[in-house]
Amino acid sequence: MDIYLCSTIRNLMFAVMRACKSERTQSLILLITDQQDLKLADFDCDVLPAHIQLCCIERKAIRKQLDASLAGRVIRLLAACKITPPTGYRAMLRAKILQQLTGQHSPGFQQAQRLFLFNDRNRVARLLRLAFGDYVVIEDGLANYRGYPLRWHEQLGRLLGRRHGMRYIGDDVRCGQILLLHPEKSPCGLRNKIAAIDFHNSEQGREVCLLFFRVPTQSINSQYDLLLATQPISEGNLTQSDADLAIYRQIIALAAEAGRCIAIKVHPRERAQRYQQAFPASTVISGNIPLELMLFGTQHRVDILSIYSSAGLGFEQFCKRLCLVKDAEAEAMDQLFILWQQQPERLIQRIDGLLRAE
Repeated sequence: MDIYLCSTIRNLMFAVMRACKSERTQSLILLITDQQDLKLADFDCDVLPAHIQLCCIERKAIRKQLDASLAGRVIRLLAACKITPPTGYRAMLRAKILQQLTGQHSPGFQQAQRLFLFNDRNRVARLLRLAFGDYVVIEDGLANYRGYPLRWHEQLGRLLGRRHGMRYIGDDVRCGQILLLHPEKSPCGLRNKIAAIDFHNSEQGREVCLLFFRVPTQSINSQYDLLLATQPISEGNLTQSDADLAIYRQIIALAAEAGRCIAIKVHPRERAQRYQQAFPASTVISGNIPLELMLFGTQHRVDILSIYSSAGLGFEQFCKRLCLVKDAEAEAMDQLFILWQQQPERLIQRIDGLLRAE
């Protein structure tokens, strides 16, 4: 049995695609629903092959259930301390943890062979890591290609011999492999673990996902050549202050001037209502559908424009990714937003250059 832990719809799409390609292996997909406010009713589970089971879980409910017993509290403590249990206890621990997470008892839990994570540092991932000797990371997005500054205790660990000067997804010694869409862009210190994702090219996986996510491919087949991918941005207080709407307003206006047909694709962590109210004349597409899946049925390549998003990453055969913020500017993103507010002509120039680029 393969176990997948997903917390976003993009994670879920990749998990279903990979599980479809591994048709001889039973797969259990655990979906954390309260990170992107997902519901089981959002998906058509009847189309999943018989070897794939989807189970929805909530972080608060998991914590409450674990805290209700001494064994659960011990498991939480082990996960928080990143303790690796002896090999002989892992099968028993697997069954215990998976039973706690799913509310089910299955003989297959003890025999589960592989663990697939997207973010290996969230609390539920740490629980599951207790029960496996090693695990595989599947790409979560831009975070896989960017390092993050070490916390103070991690900096101390570096002085004591830590290999990496930055913190990366999958840099734990127990992560045996990292599957990426762009292995050539991976951090140098992790190259020995990197392998290319190939399961997104599976025809069966695509067909299952299109039905599973109820993708209305006809909505962009001929109407739109540009998708505006929104996202919640904390840098510079951009989203909280509604300053992002001013940027999107410029994009929509300049797209119309350039003769582009544009639709707004809402990020899964955002509410479509916010954009419907701000842009009542624009088409707004729900965040419950992975943007990448909407590209498979298109009759032409679609441009995806965002402020700085991984939307469309790895699917360049179907789309062209356009980001207002360049990779080299990512670490000083908040300063760039201030500059655009002070000198809006620079923002207009940046947008116009992307829209008219061949």
